[in-house]
Amino acid sequence: MKGGSAARLFRNIRSAYKCEATQMIPLEQQVCSRELAQRLEELGVRQESVFWWVDRKLTYTGGLAAHAQLQGGVAAFTVAELGEMLPDELTIPAKNGKPHTHWLRFGRYRGAGTRFWCAYPGGTARTNFEERAHTEADARAKLLIALLEHKLLSPTGCRS
Repeated sequence: MKGGSAARLFRNIRSAYKCEATQMIPLEQQVCSRELAQRLEELGVRQESVFWWVDRKLTYTGGLAAHAQLQGGVAAFTVAELGEMLPDELTIPAKNGKPHTHWLRFGRYRGAGTRFWCAYPGGTARTNFEERAHTEADARAKLLIALLEHKLLSPTGCRS
């Protein structure tokens, strides 16, 4: 290729694959809320996270959280950490005693409002668990809380 045509080709390729830079999601939306973090602590979930809520501020500890816990902090679990705590499948007995196996599902609704959902769908209303929230982390935290409150998961079984 001659000098000008190589540059023109590069510009054409670059414009064809042009991607707009998107703003990063704020960390506060990537971890569960302070209120849900406190409820998880009350339910006995081990306080292991790289982020902590300390004095209503999100703090990065890099896994060295001893000082955060001494200051009254609670683990601010990330979407990934909550995903590791939720089992892939859940077996729930129906009224007739027959067990129903449910698989973990999560997603996002379009539009405003409670955009994210996390669920073990299927079965009956008694055996179906679904939680919705404004962030994926909160939807996952709410579902984990529901499983713990219904004794379908133990706090010690929350870490893989």
